[in-house]
Amino acid sequence: HARDVDGLGGMPGASRIAAPLSVAELLEVEEPEERWIAEGLIPAEANVLIAGYPKTHKTNFLLELGVAAATATPFLGRFEVPTRYRAGIVLMEDRPHRVRRRLERIAQAHGFALSDLDGWLYLWFRPPIRLSEPAVMAELAAHVEAFGLDVLMLDNWALVATGDSNDADEVTPQLAALSGLRDRRPNLTVILVHHARKTTADRGAERLTDMIRNSSAFGAW
Repeated sequence: HARDVDGLGGMPGASRIAAPLSVAELLEVEEPEERWIAEGLIPAEANVLIAGYPKTHKTNFLLELGVAAATATPFLGRFEVPTRYRAGIVLMEDRPHRVRRRLERIAQAHGFALSDLDGWLYLWFRPPIRLSEPAVMAELAAHVEAFGLDVLMLDNWALVATGDSNDADEVTPQLAALSGLRDRRPNLTVILVHHARKTTADRGAERLTDMIRNSSAFGAW
């Protein structure tokens, strides 16, 4: 009998493997509510990859998303943000005074002063983050938990990763470290910026992730 697992045929100790679900129990499983940061575009509680060529406004995309999330106003003027979210952005290339000017303009376009976002939007500028260093990631996870972040955005992969980005054995553990931030903040959405590569007539892109270096590891993530 599926539920008669006491002792597991005389094996000592308690079982760590739960009994299987029956079909009747499976039919009673509730469908989780679909949640969005930006409805129809950026899902909540997910891993999100943003890829583009250099100088295609990837950072501006993140800043606009951060303001939209922090103010619960439509992202890009089109995608509804259902509630206010606390957002954190890791910027590995920009400087504070330049980002402040951009954020002031973006906030104004959303009908807010930048000061209205205090307590809802947080920014790191060129922190010594390496995804391959457990102690660093534990410190980042502590910040995410302490500030109650709902969204964490990292710009960009090349500046927080180590090793060969074309080697799945090196890439996969670092992406797993990003997902591991949810161990302390289960509802966290993680957004990672990466560079796209050019495709040619003989090397097309059947999937969006085919345009990214090491597409198999990033696609799986």
